[in-house]
Amino acid sequence: MKKIAVIGIPGKWSTETLADAVEQRTGFRLVVDMNKISLDLSDNELYYLADNQKINLCQLDGLIIKKISAEYNPNTLDRLELLLIAQAK
Repeated sequence: MKKIAVIGIPGKWSTETLADAVEQRTGFRLVVDMNKISLDLSDNELYYLADNQKINLCQLDGLIIKKISAEYNPNTLDRLELLLIAQAK
């Protein structure tokens, strides 16, 4: 089973529809909110912190970027840079 997460806006129709389609094909479903991403510099790993869980995004098979934020934010470029950590792993 491939583990592929969808990065988007949780609860939004397009994000949830994409996540449903990924789940149908892989059996795994995870919608990632970029506001809950954390980079651990001690081990250079990218984590998603949600529902009392700490999910290492670097250990997933793939990430689909649907949407980084609902509206423009000066931190958007920084968020994209964080995703490069997961890509490098």
